[in-house]
Amino acid sequence: MDDLAALIDTLGLKDVRLVAQSMGGWTCLGYALKNSGRVRALVLASTSSRVNPRQAEGFGAQEFDAWLKQATAATADLERRGIHPGGGERMVREQPALAALYQQINRLTPGEFKDAVRKRIRALLDQPPTLLGTLPMPVLFYMGEEDVVYPAAAAPALAKYAPRGRAITVPKAGHSVYFERAAQFNHDIEEILGKS
Repeated sequence: MDDLAALIDTLGLKDVRLVAQSMGGWTCLGYALKNSGRVRALVLASTSSRVNPRQAEGFGAQEFDAWLKQATAATADLERRGIHPGGGERMVREQPALAALYQQINRLTPGEFKDAVRKRIRALLDQPPTLLGTLPMPVLFYMGEEDVVYPAAAAPALAKYAPRGRAITVPKAGHSVYFERAAQFNHDIEEILGKS
């Protein structure tokens, strides 16, 4: 978050619109909470940052645990078959060249490092959804319907906590909608950013 703040200050930006994908949610939500007057819009794509979806009214612990059980099994199956869970089976089937590129990019980071970061991030799901009620800007939860990394079904419940929150779930897409369905992602994000 400090690096993002330093970048924004160095560039002399007076107000910003933040789009956070997955782990980027920790940085962007943190910045938005500390600098709400400078953030015109916040998009949380495939993430809720530190906000715990298990505590969301209308989704909750039972739904999260059911999703987690299914997602854990699906992830193990994908990994056994050499498919990156963030890309998903549909990308391999429908866009094999894009899936191969996704895997190549993924290999740039050592597996041990990614495992350590994932464990740390899961431990940081420690904030209540009511935290979103302090955000004055439009907040969009943007999810892929087939995501096995983050529960897309939590998005509508979480969006209700933000005064100007909304949720979009993209059909036939996994965790990385920005990569898998780039045209759709860009269209949807441009629409919300253009209104802020």
